[in-house]
Amino acid sequence: MRTRSWERNAGQSDDDGRIVAETAQETVPGSAARNVSVVELIAASDRAVVPSAAVADACSCIGCTTFSIPAFTSKVYTPTTACTGGQYAAAQPNVASISSSVGFKLYTVNDANLQLYSQGRSFSYLTAGSSSVAVSCFEGLSWAADVSSTILHVIVQCQNQASGCTLEQDILFTCLGGSTPTPTVTTAPPGQSSGSYSCSCQCCKGNYCNAYTVGSRSVSSCGSCSSEFCYEQFPSSCPVPSGTGQTVASCALSGDSGGLSIGMIVGIVLVVLVVILLIVIGVLVYNKRKSAHTDQQGLAQSQSGYGTLTNTD
Repeated sequence: MRTRSWERNAGQSDDDGRIVAETAQETVPGSAARNVSVVELIAASDRAVVPSAAVADACSCIGCTTFSIPAFTSKVYTPTTACTGGQYAAAQPNVASISSSVGFKLYTVNDANLQLYSQGRSFSYLTAGSSSVAVSCFEGLSWAADVSSTILHVIVQCQNQASGCTLEQDILFTCLGGSTPTPTVTTAPPGQSSGSYSCSCQCCKGNYCNAYTVGSRSVSSCGSCSSEFCYEQFPSSCPVPSGTGQTVASCALSGDSGGLSIGMIVGIVLVVLVVILLIVIGVLVYNKRKSAHTDQQGLAQSQSGYGTLTNTD
């Protein structure tokens, strides 16, 4: 098994003679340990670099702990103690997927927004310690701080919540100007994916294609319903936001008639019109038969009114 130990020494040379800001010592069974540079780590890593506000780095997740998130839940990491004495909280989440094909999202939030998340409502998060776009690697090299809060939480959510995911983490918390609290982990509800709104996705791939309904998902707010969301939920049917094809994301309250698609509304109207037409035709046929029956009765009565002329002479 390949292992690495991490060092951050500006100006240090790796074994290939390059001057790098950061090096890692890589040990492979049967081989001598060697110093490799950040460049090599990025090339050797099977995980994507995070396009987020956090500083991108080699996603090796040295000394990380493996953890699993069950389906339709999320993990919340919280320090055991809150900051005191005028100090404020900061967090530095480092999370990576075991497999590069598995994505996740993470959010660094305060107490109030954790409550909103747990209730499936819209919430706010710190940009530096969060990624609302699914990634397979997130390294928060800079601290995410909230000067108005004495405690922060890091929420980790699988991209595909129906199947869960296995990740590894090294999530740090600190009180700026104080000691580093030890984090604890709890299982939480899925939050924004179990909201009271429904996001319906109509997609197709390729040039000049016709979008069709591929499915819908629950969201906490209509602001989460977008072409990016549809692609993340239905990657086999919806195109990449910058790719060729069409994506129509429509949002409505769950259970509201406004959530019906135009096709469904037209279908319901057509069914109602057909029922009305059948009723009208039935009434016309009934009246016609009734009129014919009445005419026959009148003719019969008219014929029975003529007597037989009898000669009495």
